[in-house]
Amino acid sequence: MKRLLTLTVLLLLLSCDSNAQQDNRTIGIPDDFGKVKPKKAEKKFEIKDSIINNVILIEKEKVFTNGSNFLIDMPIKVQKEPIIIFNNDNRIPVELFFERKSFLYGQNEILLITRDWEYYESLREDERNTPGLHLIPYVQNKFYHIKRNNKSYNVDSLSIRMDDPRKPITLNFIKPEFNDGETIYYYADGYGSICCPRDKRWDYYEAIQNYIKLFAEKNNIKLENTRSVSNGEEGEHSSFYSLTELTNEQKLLFIQEIKNITGEKFPQIHLPITF
Repeated sequence: MKRLLTLTVLLLLLSCDSNAQQDNRTIGIPDDFGKVKPKKAEKKFEIKDSIINNVILIEKEKVFTNGSNFLIDMPIKVQKEPIIIFNNDNRIPVELFFERKSFLYGQNEILLITRDWEYYESLREDERNTPGLHLIPYVQNKFYHIKRNNKSYNVDSLSIRMDDPRKPITLNFIKPEFNDGETIYYYADGYGSICCPRDKRWDYYEAIQNYIKLFAEKNNIKLENTRSVSNGEEGEHSSFYSLTELTNEQKLLFIQEIKNITGEKFPQIHLPITF
């Protein structure tokens, strides 16, 4: 009996050790364009509504890219409530929407919708591998529920057939609304106190101003529609540039070169702002 009890204990210990080894195996983590890794979502979300209103549509014609960074020529205002966005440009990596530093910094919660590109590509692959085969796809979208805080973000996702006869889902799009008299600015630059304590961004001030001057001279333009707002008595101020003299490709170059000066060399989605 004692030997049987001892054998049972040994088997239990071996089982626990085996489970511990399995739990400690290295798991590959995809590149998320930053050092902060997303936390695993605690609970799967679901789409309960058959009609989804107030969806902001990002059309491919509104997107400009240099291959790694993107400019969406459409302001999207931050709000307390979740924002619903449909991105119709598959050139933009979906991961760029996840983190604050790469898209719409002040927005805490986003419902991002895209075409289910993997689903459509799988159908095309089947057609390529089977001559004469022609498949009629469903309307299939991918939903990403993004929740952010100051340190990290959670992302949960699911793929949904939008034209399912048992529960079809309709998206109602809106155009972002702006108040009369608001101006669109494509680049904004802000500085805190120059002394007490000193804002580290002042370390780049001279280099940024020199770049702006050289950029204007090189392109034979004058950046006239600018605005400066004082925020304090110790040099605090913000500067806003409409960049109306530039093409969208030039705007993206202008913004990205300044980001490189300040060390922000990670991929980003840039948006104009209004006020």
